[in-house]
Amino acid sequence: MRFDFFAFLSGLITGGFGRDNNTKKFVITVLLISITQALLVTAGAYIDETLNIDDEMSVGLLEHYGIMTILVTDPMLILSASYAHYRFLAAFHKLPVSRKVNMDDILRDHLERLSMKGRARFFYFLLFFIGLIAWVNNINQTIEPIQYYGNNVFDSKQYWHGFLANKLNLFVSWVVVYPLSFFFIIFLGLSTWQILKEL
Repeated sequence: MRFDFFAFLSGLITGGFGRDNNTKKFVITVLLISITQALLVTAGAYIDETLNIDDEMSVGLLEHYGIMTILVTDPMLILSASYAHYRFLAAFHKLPVSRKVNMDDILRDHLERLSMKGRARFFYFLLFFIGLIAWVNNINQTIEPIQYYGNNVFDSKQYWHGFLANKLNLFVSWVVVYPLSFFFIIFLGLSTWQILKEL
């Protein structure tokens, strides 16, 4: 049996809510992954002694509000996208429509798109490559942070553990979480608009 990468990706969101014990397992898994990311980044900064950097021209982990925001919002994005998908299905199956209208037929094309089939894959790839470019750009910037930011940062190349830990964190965030969450949020909104326009 062949592994379907896109079915796996869409399943990360579509399998989260609404299936007996899956919801609890899904939420716990997302939170455990997020806590692991936060611990990894914190451990890297701790080992490098960059939780707080005494130099006025440097930003330690505890002073870097962007990273704190990422660590808090990544699980919220995944959980929100998954819950939005669940509510999307629940809402359209409960709509008071004429008996002549078969909601399963109407939803079929939209669910295919949310399964990343057909042209929807290209939109996902666009989001993926935007995230990948941002990640590679961040690596480049933190090799010479003073040149780009005007100050040193806890995840610069100089602080090797923080560098590696936060690059992994940013990869998960910008290349996995953002593209996947934004794909679902955008297409759920688009599908909702199109379906309501048809009814």
